[in-house]
Amino acid sequence: MSYDLMVFCPDSPDLQSVLLLIGNTRGLHADSANQSHGSVLVSRGAKHEYSFTVAGPFRTTRADIAEQVLDTSPDVDTLFLVHVEGSDESEIPHGIRFARKLAKACHGVVLDEQTSELWPTPRARPSSEPEVYPRADAVELAWYCLADEIPADLPGRYLRLAQAFLPEAIPIRFGTYHPPQGDFSRDGEEGFARAWQQSVGTSFGLDTRYPVTWVSLDSVNQLRPGDVRAMRMTVAREALEEIRFRSTLKDFFIGFAREIGAFHATAEVVRNYMRYGDKLLGDNSAELFRSLVFVFRSSELRNEWVGLKPYPVWWSWYGRLYEESVRPYLIGQVEQYPDGVFHALCETPHNRDALAELLPDPGQPMFPAEYCAVYDGGELRPLSLASKVPPRLREVTFRPH
Repeated sequence: MSYDLMVFCPDSPDLQSVLLLIGNTRGLHADSANQSHGSVLVSRGAKHEYSFTVAGPFRTTRADIAEQVLDTSPDVDTLFLVHVEGSDESEIPHGIRFARKLAKACHGVVLDEQTSELWPTPRARPSSEPEVYPRADAVELAWYCLADEIPADLPGRYLRLAQAFLPEAIPIRFGTYHPPQGDFSRDGEEGFARAWQQSVGTSFGLDTRYPVTWVSLDSVNQLRPGDVRAMRMTVAREALEEIRFRSTLKDFFIGFAREIGAFHATAEVVRNYMRYGDKLLGDNSAELFRSLVFVFRSSELRNEWVGLKPYPVWWSWYGRLYEESVRPYLIGQVEQYPDGVFHALCETPHNRDALAELLPDPGQPMFPAEYCAVYDGGELRPLSLASKVPPRLREVTFRPH
């Protein structure tokens, strides 16, 4: 679970002002040991348990700021991000209260990324009608690997694969927070690699070209214990109806899994995204919030592998840690590689309900229950972890940054 709030401010306040505000807020503490690269972890209460992270300041341009923010506060030019991460939803109100306190102190405005609501609430426009955004399906790709196996030149390997198979995935802008601060045309491959290597604690995001609408690359350095890292990509499903694009995306999917030594990777249809220009955004109506894209996070703040997904996915990759144990259960297309196996349940992207109908018993999952975590009602937090997991994925040898 994660919850993000964007605080837009005028007059370019700095992080020291934020630290002072944290110190003056009863019950909150700035974790000085975890301040790096323009972010600070905030703990709460006598036990100093993690509550949320504040990152920034980030300079913004008017093109990066939502119109509803500019309508309310036209002079904003600086962004802070308040990020609540973990499974304890009780911390969300504390993050919201601090975001509002920060906005009030800097005469700014808070944009809740989950609900698109503003604070302070702007005055309603009597003649305006709420904008209705069209809906579309996406294909979410994810590659899971171990921190100590991530190649040091991962950005370069990513770029070479994108140039060969998927030029739409070449970054336009990149960075740790939105809006991305790096510019590929300005900073080049060296700047792209340097920014990824310096990123700590949160995913490193890429703005790309349609139909690749978003990419994020985990860094080796994390603020949470655990060895598992994930790389992600969002692609508009409609583009995959075209055979040539589907073929090149498959080449990229397999190639990237092999380049980073992924022990598992998936490509699954996620329904009902909100289409905003050439971007696909997940809101509360999207299946994203009932899709287990974050299968490597358990009920604690850990980069911990919880198991395979309990529903079928369109494409999957199983590296050396998994390939022998899952092979007896793979039906459909199977391709063997020296370092893993690629599996496809069908030719074109199908959602999980359609894929279930392709299984020998549509009422049963593809894998035995012990391979998968147990969930309740589509919640992202598992009730229990899979009992049949490669032993290496239960170890923690890589310490937090």
